[in-house]
Amino acid sequence: MSRDDPFLVRHTSWPAVGESNGERGVLNRAGALVVADFYQQLALGGWAYHIQVGALSTAVAGTAALTALIGVGLVDNNAGYATLPLHSEMHIATYSTATLFLSMIEADMAKKRFTSGGTALTPRNLRGDAPHSFNGAAYNNTGTLVIAAASAAPHSVELARGVGSEDAQPATTFTDRGAHFIWDVRNGHPVILVDAGSIVMHHGSTSATDTMYGNLQFAQVEKALIV
Repeated sequence: MSRDDPFLVRHTSWPAVGESNGERGVLNRAGALVVADFYQQLALGGWAYHIQVGALSTAVAGTAALTALIGVGLVDNNAGYATLPLHSEMHIATYSTATLFLSMIEADMAKKRFTSGGTALTPRNLRGDAPHSFNGAAYNNTGTLVIAAASAAPHSVELARGVGSEDAQPATTFTDRGAHFIWDVRNGHPVILVDAGSIVMHHGSTSATDTMYGNLQFAQVEKALIV
């Protein structure tokens, strides 16, 4: 059975459609259907959040090597909700005597990892009017952020790892190194924490004398929307 599905050109205006109301699909003037991707829609719907590690000119200390028991950023997801990591960056601010660096973002699918220390954060909704609030806890490494041991394999999922090194340079030498570590869900595959779980940011160096900045963006929805 055939049918006609009408679309409406909306090139300079958007239809104001109420929740659960019907509306025709939106086209541009070239006749192409305008569609927001899933991750963009999470932000548009007020389900996406942001935390920072360090702020403005105040960096945080890295850790000695990479350890499963200390992190630089962490998000714990509560039961009844699903959380999806979206994007993370880590930038080295000062190198001091450290020469080898390692950064990693991890999703623990089986338990919440926060133990003690750090600084509690309120994740910022990426939609200005914040129609939803994150249900869980978040921390950064302003003060040593102690975390529980990772869940046994295969429940601790390493999403990405960045390795870097720094040779001694004269103080007058400037090199724009860019970000030490960038991970984005669009360049990989989504991981979905359901009920208790954590997203953990790790950063360590050989002598723990470096300082760094970072951020983590993620989305959270009610579990019933996923499961």
